[in-house]
Amino acid sequence: MSAVLVAFGCVAAHAGASVRTPAPTFGYATMSDGTSLAVVVSYPRGFGARPAQHWPALFMMDGYEGGGGALDPSEWHNRYVMVHASVRGTGCSGGHFDLFDRTTAYDGRDLIDHWIPAQRWSNGRVGIIGHSYPGLTGFAVAETAPRHLAAMAVSGLIDDLYSSESYPGGVPNGGFTLLWTLLERPGQEQSGNLSRYVGQSSTDRQTCATNIATRPPPDVSDDPVVNGTTTTDNGVWWSAHSLSTFESGVRAPTMITQQYQDEQTGPQGGYLLWKRLPRDVPKRLVLTNGVHDTNVITAADEQAWMDCWVIHGGRGCGAVADPGRRVDVHYETTGPGNVPFQDHVNAPDISADYPDPQTRWTREYLHGDGSVGPRPPAASEHARTFVA
Repeated sequence: MSAVLVAFGCVAAHAGASVRTPAPTFGYATMSDGTSLAVVVSYPRGFGARPAQHWPALFMMDGYEGGGGALDPSEWHNRYVMVHASVRGTGCSGGHFDLFDRTTAYDGRDLIDHWIPAQRWSNGRVGIIGHSYPGLTGFAVAETAPRHLAAMAVSGLIDDLYSSESYPGGVPNGGFTLLWTLLERPGQEQSGNLSRYVGQSSTDRQTCATNIATRPPPDVSDDPVVNGTTTTDNGVWWSAHSLSTFESGVRAPTMITQQYQDEQTGPQGGYLLWKRLPRDVPKRLVLTNGVHDTNVITAADEQAWMDCWVIHGGRGCGAVADPGRRVDVHYETTGPGNVPFQDHVNAPDISADYPDPQTRWTREYLHGDGSVGPRPPAASEHARTFVA
C-alpha cells in the first residue's frame, strides 16, 4: 500500500533566540484507500531555532488515545519529533477496527515511509516506540519492513495471541484478556480522545465526526472474543493476528523488554520474539521481574538504543550495541510500588544470549502433592485434577 500524502499544517517558527516551541499539531493522514487516520505531532525544545534543521521522528500507534494524545519529547531528551497515530476505527480515525490485524501494520508502514518523510521537518529517519498495546502495534508495523524505519524499542509483547494470551497452556484466560478487550481498551480510547472530540478546531471536529459516522459496522468474525468463545482451536484467525506469524519481516535493529511476572501480556512473548528475530538483525533484550509496568527500568537503555541507531546510524554506540552484552537480566529490581532499585543494589546479569551460555541446568519434577523436587514422581502418586 502507498499512502496518499496530505498537508499537515506544521507551525512555522520565527528565527531568533526567543523562538518558542510550537504547540502540538493535530491533523490527518489519508491512506491509499481513502481512510483518514488521526495524527498528532509534538515538537522538541529548540524546534525552529534553525529553520533549515531537519529532525528524526519517534512513532507510536495504538487504539487508546493515539492521535488524541501528544507524546512528550522531553522524555526523549528533546532529540526527536514525536508522532502519535490512532489505528483505523479508533479515536478520530476512519475505517474498520480489527484488533491486531495486518491492515493496521500496513497503515503504520505508509505513515513511516510516506507521510513522515514528506513533512518539512523530517530528515527521513524514524524509530518505533511503545509499551504493551502500542508495543504490539509497533512490532507489527516493523514486520512490514518500512524503508525509513531505523530502529525499534518496544516492551510488554505477546508472541502468539492464542497460546500465550487467550489459551495459555490450553486453559481459557477469562481474566485480564476479556476485561481489556471489552472494557479497558474501549474505555481508554474514549477518555483519551475526549479533548479532540470537542476541543480542537471546527475543521478538525468536523473531520473527526465524519470519520466516526462513516466507519463500517463491526465484523463479528474479526472479534477476538467471538473467536475465543466459538471455538477452542488454534486456527487461521489466531495465526493471522499474531506477531510470531510475520516475524521474519523485521529488518530494523530491535530492543525488547519483558517482565517475567507480567500479569497482562504474560512472561514469555518478548523473549520468544527476540530469540526468533532474523539472524542479521541487531538486537537487545532486557528481562526483569515485576509487573507489567516495571518496563520503566529500561528507559535509559531505550534512549541509548534509539539514539544509537536513529541518530548515529549504529556508529560509536558503546555497550548498548555490543553483541557480547546484548542481554540484561534483572533480579529483584523493584521496591514498593514497583519502583526500580538502582543497579548498584541488584546489578543485572549481562551476557551475549539468553539463556546465558554459562547456565547450568537442573531438572525438577512436579509431584502429586504439589511439591517440586529433583526426584521423579512415583507411579503410585495421585494425580491432581481441576475443572476449567
